[in-house]
Amino acid sequence: MAHLTVQPLCEHHLPDAARLVAARYAALRRAAPQLPPRYEDPAELLPRLRDLAGRAPGAVALAGGRVAGFLTAYLLDRFRGRPGVFSPEWANAAAEGGSREIYEALYAELCRLWVADGRAAHGVALFADDGAASEAWRWLGFGLAAADGVRDLGPLAAPDPGLAIRRAGPADLAGLAALDAALHRHLMAAPVCLPLEPLRGHDELAAELADPAYAFWSAWDGDEAVGFMKFGPASLNACAVIVDPGTASITGAYTLPALRGRGVGAALLDRGLAWARAAGYTRCSVDFEPMNTPATRFWLAHFRLVCLAHVRLIDQSAAP
Repeated sequence: MAHLTVQPLCEHHLPDAARLVAARYAALRRAAPQLPPRYEDPAELLPRLRDLAGRAPGAVALAGGRVAGFLTAYLLDRFRGRPGVFSPEWANAAAEGGSREIYEALYAELCRLWVADGRAAHGVALFADDGAASEAWRWLGFGLAAADGVRDLGPLAAPDPGLAIRRAGPADLAGLAALDAALHRHLMAAPVCLPLEPLRGHDELAAELADPAYAFWSAWDGDEAVGFMKFGPASLNACAVIVDPGTASITGAYTLPALRGRGVGAALLDRGLAWARAAGYTRCSVDFEPMNTPATRFWLAHFRLVCLAHVRLIDQSAAP
């Protein structure tokens, strides 16, 4: 890698920055062809970059006068419990073969600005195929915080769990509400420790159960609901590159601990994929917390990783 020069990210850098993200995304799609092709077009990315660059500081790394990498991020009043920043996967990139050096130089510049502004929680999302980039951020003090996966809609060779598997409806509200509450407790407990909002009321869940855009596939042991998996349109709370009319997202799943290991999750996923095929979708996505170990094992067995989010929390007493 030629000598790097780091400068503030300016308007005239943005077309090259968009082309760099598009090229890295195209490389990711070669490994994960289920992803939507739209984000290989720099024109899809440029308006996002212009909007963000007009509101937040950014940095660009130049090598031989050419854009070798860039980094910018949303400024958030509250991120991980404190003022912070988050750079989505389309708001940063590094040229192939130089990820570590480029990201180290970019972060050194922006970390200084962010900390001086009182922002001590730093997050960055990366394409999952760039192992050198993830390694660079790990050495910069970042830990893995979230993951996104995609898959095709092909059927699974799912074992029969010996339970009734069906799509839940409004009449199943009580059973699904109990599972939803159990999932909420699981995500707030160790080792996941998510700082969730209070559990939603039954009215919202009832509305989703009645909405044909969503499908709650559920497992029943007699009259008891013992597992569910919620499917619907592309999640806006996941990485941006899964967002597409052809994407069906899983936005909730839970199986009672006593029933795990019997193939309940696989049976629910198989039914959900069949529903997505019939509904005209072309792919399925899921986002999850890596520290949710039972879920992580399941999703990694059935989905290909496409994005990884990393977080660093800086001790504010060490800030200048």
